[in-house]
Amino acid sequence: MKIKIFYIFSFLFVTSCFNKNITSINIVETYLSGKFFTITRLDDNFKKTKNFNKIWKNLSNDKFIPHFRLQNRTYEVIGALEEYKNLFIVIEDDKGERLKKEIPSYRVIDWPSYIVFEEVLKEAENIIGDTVWLNSIMELEHFYTLSEYDFSRFEPVKVKGITLIQNFDSDYPIWLEVESFKESQKAFVRYNGKEGKPGFIDHYFSTSPILKTTNKKFRRNILNRKVEIGMSERECRISVGNPSSINNTASRHGIGKQYVYKKNNGKNIYYQFEYGKLVHINE
Repeated sequence: MKIKIFYIFSFLFVTSCFNKNITSINIVETYLSGKFFTITRLDDNFKKTKNFNKIWKNLSNDKFIPHFRLQNRTYEVIGALEEYKNLFIVIEDDKGERLKKEIPSYRVIDWPSYIVFEEVLKEAENIIGDTVWLNSIMELEHFYTLSEYDFSRFEPVKVKGITLIQNFDSDYPIWLEVESFKESQKAFVRYNGKEGKPGFIDHYFSTSPILKTTNKKFRRNILNRKVEIGMSERECRISVGNPSSINNTASRHGIGKQYVYKKNNGKNIYYQFEYGKLVHINE
């Protein structure tokens, strides 16, 4: 009987090791292999929008892992794994447990919006103590406060810290805890990274959006969200937001840029810039 049990145990051990090695061999490195990220917690209302407990599976037993077990932990991207014609991204937690999530292709990895990579988190931490100027304060998905203080657009505030939580299908799950210079009142504004990214909203600005040297007429345009010939690229972006896309153009006047904005009716409006100044608007 002891001999039989020994052989069964040996068989299970060897099989387990064999399967683990096969899994490791089949994992292919991707352009993100070796990168670290954090899975953040979710806003209560956002949790109701989809089943977040059916996204990540345990690599060894193929069982889904609920989100609350994954949140507030750091993971490393291992690589991609193909199983039964399905492609998965494989990650590993700090205890060596590997998880997988189905992805469209090796190059297109549809990361959930509640993931924040280590380098982005460090960039956000680096602005703690800095001053930023608020912008999208009317959108609850990107700005909120429990204070009765009336924060205003372009108001300078002090960054006091960061909080990790996601309440939206896109944009960083990082929130800057900010405090008004006028009163000791706090709010939270979503971290937006580098200013001026096409297709994204600047929830705040890292430098003053309106300078003392800004043309008075252009200043009024910015405050009223209007654009006029002669305004700079940044003045236009601050006034009406970032474009959907940017095209590099060439003309007899030299190299320029074309900002493409999507209108509410689905059509495009084009802003042509040369040497950093708006020279033409094509609706």
